[in-house]
Amino acid sequence: FIKFMIADKAGIVTHTIDATPQAYRGLYIAVSCVMYTIHLYADFLSCVTISQGVAQLFGIPLSDNFRRPFFSLSVKELWQRWHISLGAWLRDYIYIPLGGSKKGKLRKYLNLSITFIASGLWHGVSLNYVCWGFLQAVLQIFEELSGCFKRKREEMNMATKTVKALYTFGAMNLGLLIFKSESITNVLTDLRSIIEDANPWIFFDRSLFRLGLNEKECFVLFVSLLILLVANIKKEQGFDINKWFLSRHRAIRWCIYLLLIWSIWIFGTYGYGFDSSAFIYGGF
Repeated sequence: FIKFMIADKAGIVTHTIDATPQAYRGLYIAVSCVMYTIHLYADFLSCVTISQGVAQLFGIPLSDNFRRPFFSLSVKELWQRWHISLGAWLRDYIYIPLGGSKKGKLRKYLNLSITFIASGLWHGVSLNYVCWGFLQAVLQIFEELSGCFKRKREEMNMATKTVKALYTFGAMNLGLLIFKSESITNVLTDLRSIIEDANPWIFFDRSLFRLGLNEKECFVLFVSLLILLVANIKKEQGFDINKWFLSRHRAIRWCIYLLLIWSIWIFGTYGYGFDSSAFIYGGF
């Protein structure tokens, strides 16, 4: 469901805009970046979830690699929820051996920068990956120095949580704009275009329905995202969806199985010329 109904549909929008950058300027770039973030998350989450399911067929439990990262209230928390296995490896084999946070503030910030630059180089030997990794460290250093991110989640009201969640999502999108760009020059050009070529009317004149997905397909993507959001909210509240599902009668479970399969057959993204088997992280 996550792969065919969300990841691949969002990927079509990103590919359409990025394939002809001269034709899509201003807020089209912002749309492309948000769709890329959704595409990357859903694609990677589906890949990991399928791997977990296959492993369980052989009695091998795999730990979660994501823990609802878009609910993060800081970039630091984001990295505790996103690509958890890589973050743990970087912590245990680079950050801690360098001294971690035990040798003073400056050394801590240096160690953090080295660790996240290494994270960038893990994705590829390219300047955009190095800059992306360094940005992750800079944002976390900013959060610590600002003092605005020290309050516990339980002490915040809903408005504060919303603002911090939007900040984190925006920071992630900025980072992924650098991550997916071919050069830093392109990043600066894109950021300048978003500001100078602002075209907010694209959200009202049906222009978004001409980016590879028609109106009905956009509606399917929107509803699918809502389903994923509701499921994540329930998980965040401590509700165990798997336990609930397995406790249902076999007839109910099979009705849900068939409903999901039919929904993917009817509304999923597939067909001639579309490579639905290609996962983004297959390239890493």
